[in-house]
Amino acid sequence: MKTHLTVIGAVNIAFGIIGIFFGVICIIVLCGFLPIDFGDFPARTIGSVVGTIIILFSITFIIAGAGVMYEASWARILTLILSAISIFFFPYGTAWGIYSIWVLVNSETVEIFSKEIPEQPEPVKPMAEEKEPEKPAAEKKEEVKPKPAVEEKEEKKEEVKLAVEEKKKDKKEKKKEENTRGPASYSQ
Repeated sequence: MKTHLTVIGAVNIAFGIIGIFFGVICIIVLCGFLPIDFGDFPARTIGSVVGTIIILFSITFIIAGAGVMYEASWARILTLILSAISIFFFPYGTAWGIYSIWVLVNSETVEIFSKEIPEQPEPVKPMAEEKEPEKPAAEKKEEVKPKPAVEEKEEKKEEVKLAVEEKKKDKKEKKKEENTRGPASYSQ
C-alpha cells in the first residue's frame, strides 16, 4: 500500500502543478492581458474568478499530495474529499478519483494513517538544576553545616595560641620547681 500512497501523492502534486499552469493561463487569456476581443462578454470578471478557483483548487491538490507522501493523518481525509470531487471531471478525474478512494479506504491504509505520533520523552535536566529530596526534620537538626574558611582559620589561630600559652606555663612551672629544689648537683 505504501507504493500506492506514493503514487497518489506524486500524481496529486502533478495535478496541482498542471492546474496552477491552467489557472494562470485562464487569467492571462480571459482578463485581457492578450489582445483578444470578447465584445460585451464579461470575460475579465469570469476569467479572474475561474482562474483563481482553479489555482486554489490546485494548491489544495499539492498540499494533499505532500501530506499523503508524509503519511499525515489529515491528508487522508483531504485527499478523500478531493478524490470525490475529482470523480465529476470525466474521464481522467473519474478514474483518478475512484483509484484514490479505493486506496485510501483500504484497511492497510487506514492503519498506516492512524498511527499516532510517539510521545516525546521529557528533556534531561542538567545536574545543577536537580534538587535533593527533602529530609525529615529530625535529620535536618543533626546535619552539621560546614563552616566558612575564615572561621576555621580563626579557630586554628586560637588553638595555636592556647598551645603556646600552655607550653609557656609548663616552662614557668619547671623553672619554679628547679628553683625550689635547687640545682640538681645538690640533690646527691
